[in-house]
Amino acid sequence: MGNIIDYYKVLGISYYATAEEIKEAYRNLVKEVHPDKDHGDTHKFKLVKEAYDVLSNEEKRKRYNEILFNTTKVNSPVHQYSHESESEKPTPKNEKSKSSTFKWKYVSFGSVIINMLLIIAIFWIYGQLSDLMGEIESKDEEIQSITQSLNETKDEILQTNENFSALEEENQDLNNYIIELENTVKEMSIETSAVAVENIETVSNRNYSNPEGAFTQGSSKEHVKKIMGTPTSLMVMPLGGEKWSYGNTAWVNFDENGEVEGWYDYSGNTLKVK
Repeated sequence: MGNIIDYYKVLGISYYATAEEIKEAYRNLVKEVHPDKDHGDTHKFKLVKEAYDVLSNEEKRKRYNEILFNTTKVNSPVHQYSHESESEKPTPKNEKSKSSTFKWKYVSFGSVIINMLLIIAIFWIYGQLSDLMGEIESKDEEIQSITQSLNETKDEILQTNENFSALEEENQDLNNYIIELENTVKEMSIETSAVAVENIETVSNRNYSNPEGAFTQGSSKEHVKKIMGTPTSLMVMPLGGEKWSYGNTAWVNFDENGEVEGWYDYSGNTLKVK
C-alpha cells in the first residue's frame, strides 16, 4: 500500500484526541496558515482542512484509522506541526484486539447485571401496580356502596317529603273542618241564646199571681207546656224521663211515660201548680 498522510500529525494532535480537541487544533492552525495571512500557506491550508474534514467525521475517521494503523509506513509532510510523544503512538492491532475483548467481557457482565436489575425492577413495579389496582377496586366498591346508601337516603327523603305533604293536606282539611265546626257552634250558641232569652223573658213577664189553670202530678207534657210555655232548658234523664227547667229557678220532672212526677220551685211563684 502506498504512503498516506498522517492527519493527526498534520493537526498536531493525539491519535486519541476528542472531537473538541480536533476542532480546537483546526481553528488554531487555520489562523496560522490561512492564505490571507502574511505568512500563509495555501498548500498547508488545504491539507489542514482535508485533515479536519476526515477526523471530524466519525465514519471517515474510523475508515481512515483502519488504513493508517495497518500501514507500516506513515508519511507526514508537515513535521513542524506534530507534537506527538512516544506514548501517543497507536496501539498495535493485536494488543488493541485483546483490550477490546477484555472490555467486551466487562460490558457483557455489566449488561447481565443491568438486565437482572431491570427484571427485578419490572417485577417490583408490577407488584406495586397490582397492590394499587387492588386498592383502587376496593375504593370503587366503597364509593359504589356510599352512592347506593346516598340514593336510598334520597329516596327516603323524597318519601318523607311526600308523606309530609299528605299530612299537611290532611292538617289543612282538619283545620277547615274545625273552623266549620266552630262556626256551626257559634251559630247554634247564638240561636240557643236567643231562644233562652226569649223563654226567660216570656216566663218573667207572666203573671203567676192569677194563673189560668194549673198542672199537677200525672199531668202530660202538652198540658205543662200549655200552662208554663216552652222551658228554658231541657235535659233527658238516663232512665228515659226528662227534666224541664224554667228560668234556672224551677224545674219539672217527667217519667218515661211523659207524665209529671215531681217539681220544685225556688221562688215559690215560678211554677203554676195546684
